[in-house]
Amino acid sequence: MWRWIMTRLFPPVSPGGAAVRVESPAAVSQGPTARLDDDDEAEPDEAGPISGGAPKPPGMSIDALVERQIEEARRRGRFDHLPGAGKPLPDSDTYDPDWWIRRKLSEEGADVPLSPALELRRDLPGVLDGLKRLRSEARVRAELETLNARIRKVNAHHVAGPASNLMPLDVEAWVGEWRAARTDSEGPQG
Repeated sequence: MWRWIMTRLFPPVSPGGAAVRVESPAAVSQGPTARLDDDDEAEPDEAGPISGGAPKPPGMSIDALVERQIEEARRRGRFDHLPGAGKPLPDSDTYDPDWWIRRKLSEEGADVPLSPALELRRDLPGVLDGLKRLRSEARVRAELETLNARIRKVNAHHVAGPASNLMPLDVEAWVGEWRAARTDSEGPQG
């Protein structure tokens, strides 16, 4: 199978210099039979044909053969126009085994549905931060009661996904913080 993969990356060249197409893993053992399409044409290397379809030389390890083929492909410019060439690698401060699916979803603009518990955890900081912008105490209380109703509903019903570890918020404590923040922002009155 690895020979088939290598011949797809580095097409073999017949002794006459014509590039050939390998259609399947079985075709590798049968030898070159079909010509390449116009867009897949390979150019013979200055030092000789690519050894993608040739047998491994005696005494050479597979690692050395692969390294040689990669170096030949690099010299021929096969890696010059790959997506992301010349761009820095994305930052990866923490290990995330699902990095590739997160990137794909981000590129596609997909919105992944979350379980109610995760959705609540995602929304909680935004709702609490939004309390600062509200102008009336009644509106702050209404927002907190709505949030508490969501927390109680998630805690009361068994749902798919992780369990909720959120408890209803102390409305009076949050209203007190809201009042203190408003008093601090308005400054001393007199």
